[in-house]
Amino acid sequence: ALELTPWASAELVAELRSRGYGVEWFRNVYAHQLDRLPPKARTVAIEEVGDDDDEAEWTAILGAEAEPGSEARARSDEFCRAMHRVPGSIDLLARADGRAIGCGSLTVVRGVGWLGGAATLPQQRGRGAQLALVVERLHRARRDGCTFAAVTALPGGSSARNLERLGFQLLYTQPVFSRARTG
Repeated sequence: ALELTPWASAELVAELRSRGYGVEWFRNVYAHQLDRLPPKARTVAIEEVGDDDDEAEWTAILGAEAEPGSEARARSDEFCRAMHRVPGSIDLLARADGRAIGCGSLTVVRGVGWLGGAATLPQQRGRGAQLALVVERLHRARRDGCTFAAVTALPGGSSARNLERLGFQLLYTQPVFSRARTG
């Protein structure tokens, strides 16, 4: 997949089409100034991923909606292994009643806190895990010297609505291209 800004040149888009790429889906890119932050939520406990057991829980939550053994799950697990090794990145777990129910990551790049790697176990949604994780990551980004935080979400989805309620501003909608698969 290839992610483009909406300001990509017509020539680049034409070149991608000539090579068999087409728009597969879209996602919104949001930003939040870190001068005023919402208070930390106390609905769930938030902790940093530490040992291999925590990493396995984080990976299982992020891939929970993909069928075990499927290509989608393999891609998710590969993404997780890579995320855990990005310098300057931290991974977090949300716990309720001692059980990991949600996850999220924060990576600081040139003074911007990028929020990603977020999911909640389907049966645990509605407990405030993602709200708590987003707010915690905003506070950590400011603590780490960031002026802004950025994140992506599917247009019109519950994550997009939650981000907007927290004061994130939509910057642009990003097309995601992929090459057509041939038999």
